Amino acid sequence: MKLLLPTPSLLLLLLAPALLAPQTSAAATCPDGTTTLDSFEADGKTWAACEDLSQPGGGIALVPDGGDLLWIPKTYEPFAPKPDSEYYLGLGKETVLGAKWDMMGQHILHSCDADDKIGDFCEPTWAQVEQAVPVMRYSRGNKMARGGGPQEWMCSPYAEESGVRTFVGSRSASVDATFSDHADDCTDNGFPRPQTYVMNLTAIAEGEPAIKDFINYVNFTNMADGLVGGVTPNVIFYFPIIPQNFSAWKGSRYWTMIASPVPDMEGGREQSVWFRFQQIVCAGKGMDSSAAGDGSDSSCKLKGAPQYYDTYWYSNSPANITNRWIRPEAMANASGFYNNMLAVQRYWDKTLEDEGMMQLSLPSTKANNGSWLITQAVHSIVRSMISRDDTWHGRCVVLACWLAGLLACLLAGWLPHICANECPLARAGTACCRAMASRCRTALRIRSPLAPPPHSSTGRSLTRKVSSTTGCCTTSATTV
Repeated sequence: MKLLLPTPSLLLLLLAPALLAPQTSAAATCPDGTTTLDSFEADGKTWAACEDLSQPGGGIALVPDGGDLLWIPKTYEPFAPKPDSEYYLGLGKETVLGAKWDMMGQHILHSCDADDKIGDFCEPTWAQVEQAVPVMRYSRGNKMARGGGPQEWMCSPYAEESGVRTFVGSRSASVDATFSDHADDCTDNGFPRPQTYVMNLTAIAEGEPAIKDFINYVNFTNMADGLVGGVTPNVIFYFPIIPQNFSAWKGSRYWTMIASPVPDMEGGREQSVWFRFQQIVCAGKGMDSSAAGDGSDSSCKLKGAPQYYDTYWYSNSPANITNRWIRPEAMANASGFYNNMLAVQRYWDKTLEDEGMMQLSLPSTKANNGSWLITQAVHSIVRSMISRDDTWHGRCVVLACWLAGLLACLLAGWLPHICANECPLARAGTACCRAMASRCRTALRIRSPLAPPPHSSTGRSLTRKVSSTTGCCTTSATTV
């Protein structure tokens, strides 16, 4: 029997279907217990964005189509988790506030059993410190802000009390992005307004009535915030929605807003921020189940699609309203947001490693939460790092106070001496205005700006006279 071998042309014909078939990689799959939110492109791969929606503090998983997933934790901290009666270590709020000494500190250090003392003192515990004072419930903004009308916003850069609750930023920007208790844009940079823009236009697009008074729409008392990504400077706000009589939904729902700052502004003055808004609906208690300690609510699911914004409100919109003036391909999208989240994680991992960040390993016990203590310690350092000017220098107080001292010199007629660094007010501006800002302002009115510049010792004695009159620049301040 003769064996017939296929010719090269026949082999090519047989293999052609396999050669011409599209080569696909394994699709990214979300981990069990998470919901697929979106897909995006990063590092030449297609990723899946997934999130645990069963609890407000459920983490985010970013899964590439080849490689290891990145797990991004979220925290959930209600503004008012407990009433005042459960704080102040049982000593009573009025008693503690009226004490002339550190009553709670003394209680923590001396109130344990003798067997539990280390030397003469008790070892403080996480539980004790957590129950000492409530978390910040109100940041001195406009409590009656309704998201519209004559009392529109909770904070403003033009108000005496700005009402800033938290901020995000980077080491290279000069101005941080600040937010009020209601997540208002306190620096008035043009960020999307959570209530009047995102929630209101979304409601209209979904056939609900326009929201005219957000005090009767968002339960601001039960709001919460948290961190996204461990020690990185991403923040999240949670907005529980009050049940509305026009809605057929009988469960609960809430909005979330993540603010993720561009990690390196490369010299840009104002901070750019990527935002993600999404609405969650639950057949059960939703946010309330987590706040009450009842665990998770598996009925929670995404309502509508997530909305992404690149810094400015007009970079996107519910129902694609901004399609009228922005090309669809130029609008903010999932790839932009999640690429920035990846960039933030990588930037701070590298920065903390390059600059020799301490490595901590703290055990979690019945009395202490070691992982929380580590996160708190490192995140505090990160927040300090992003609140500096030109990477290293203290921002706001130092720069503003030096400028205030320089202005005092100008108005006092010391212009010829400034370049020679002979103006005591300029040298002492930092310490001067940090402690005695109001008295420094008084000093500006003592000497007329039109008076001739003082010279030599006469000028110096005049400056000392102004200082002693206002209490602004003391001997210790001039040595700073």
